[in-house]
Amino acid sequence: RALTNEGYDNNGNVTLSKIVTGGKITFLNGDVASWGTNVLLTQIAGGSTPLNFFDNVFEITGTSSGVNRNGKAFSVQIDQALVKDKLCPWLVSGVLTLTVDNFDVSLDYGDGDCDRKAILTLPDGTEHEIIIWN
Repeated sequence: RALTNEGYDNNGNVTLSKIVTGGKITFLNGDVASWGTNVLLTQIAGGSTPLNFFDNVFEITGTSSGVNRNGKAFSVQIDQALVKDKLCPWLVSGVLTLTVDNFDVSLDYGDGDCDRKAILTLPDGTEHEIIIWN
């Protein structure tokens, strides 16, 4: 696992890359899940106040893939940047797609409100509001 300060982007925002290769979890029953990830974290607010972490807001973009404990390959693609506000325990916006066995489900974290709600869209297009637990 590596977290690297990539410096400033073209807009003057601090960027960090997070790369995981060969990630693995072994469960008590011996099942194994493995994954890798390549994401970019971009600080979009709070960069001008380095001693005040409470105004920090980050965008997260990138991908992840692996094999779950049942031997099924999966991938995750962040379609619209995920936004994490330091003052909110949940993601406040963004969309990601999870693919397992050629079935896609998407998760839409909303429009910026600090709530635990997200919209889950199933492969047949049906949508369900879900509550995120932490």
